[in-house]
Amino acid sequence: PLDDVRVRHALNFAIDRQSIIDGLLGGITQPASQGATPAAEGYNPALEPIPYDPDRARTLLKDAGYAEGFAFTIEAVIGASGWDRAMYQQVAQNLQEIGVDMAVVPVTFAHLFGHFERGEWHGQGFAMVYSSEPVIDAIRPLRNNSCLRPVPWYCDTVLSTMIKQALMEQDVTRRIALKQEALSRFRDEAPAIFLWPEPRFAGMAPGITGYNDVHGFIS
Repeated sequence: PLDDVRVRHALNFAIDRQSIIDGLLGGITQPASQGATPAAEGYNPALEPIPYDPDRARTLLKDAGYAEGFAFTIEAVIGASGWDRAMYQQVAQNLQEIGVDMAVVPVTFAHLFGHFERGEWHGQGFAMVYSSEPVIDAIRPLRNNSCLRPVPWYCDTVLSTMIKQALMEQDVTRRIALKQEALSRFRDEAPAIFLWPEPRFAGMAPGITGYNDVHGFIS
């Protein structure tokens, strides 16, 4: 089922991101619009957040031949944060509401990264962060989800060509435009359930001075 782009869009429309953000994250971020965060070079501000539309999701599933739904399994690290177990449960509940059964198999970080490098997946999906670090560039997560990986899990040859063009472009304005076009295609192809830009926090003891956190790096 996941080979059909209509099914992949249906899974995205089925998720009530704002309710999860409000309930688990204190409302401190917003629903995702693409596979990159606003800080990354190439982020496409023209893309709107993915809406919660379960009726549209059911229609897409029916059009794709899955009116009765289907089942699939993902691998995910549980316990990496205080809210991830509840988040996966909520995503699974939203999917159940359109007839899709998502089973979550807990794995370790070592297991996940081993599969990340070797492609030895046991399910039909997995959980990951679309990290643009350390360069804060939208191309990094796109490359990780493309034919350009040694063992790709998703391969769109058109997207791969767009990524290569963006990497070779020396003009800054044109390079950013190419990255934005690539992110737009990536969103249209929906190879993942995009959730939200992940917020991060830093805490300091009284008396700390000179602290400067830029994109996760402490000066």
